[in-house]
Amino acid sequence: MVIIDDSICPKTKPSSQALEPTEGASYHFDHKQGKPIYAHQWVTTMIGARGSFLPFAMTPYVKEEYSKLDMARDYMDQIPDGTWDVYVLTDSWYAATLLIDYIQERGWHVIGGLKSNRVLLNDRVSQPVREWAQQKEDQTSCIVTVGDTSYRVHR
Repeated sequence: MVIIDDSICPKTKPSSQALEPTEGASYHFDHKQGKPIYAHQWVTTMIGARGSFLPFAMTPYVKEEYSKLDMARDYMDQIPDGTWDVYVLTDSWYAATLLIDYIQERGWHVIGGLKSNRVLLNDRVSQPVREWAQQKEDQTSCIVTVGDTSYRVHR
């Protein structure tokens, strides 16, 4: 299992009187607060096997230098191919064609969420995920409940 995610570490907003702002901090969107906050953002990769998970890479994200998708791909480039099945777990932000294609080229599997405003190319027809999910609802999906929230899952 390869897990790729990013997180933010809030910092105190720099004072107008500060001689130097906090090095490496900038404004990043915080989904909890629903707004940009002053913080460091880190992209992390964990590798798991046989019930143990270990940190593989943790790098500060500097949006002027590289994208989070490029960082994720660079991390995965460092993981050797083997004879085992590899599953890459990401949140919906990393569900991008660039990354999904790369993972599939390596023969790995992707587990991740899709935002309902995404568009799928299915049988050469573009279709919003929301429409596609409604058609599949009774056919091939099942409900998975985590805590108090239920999700429709399709393979």
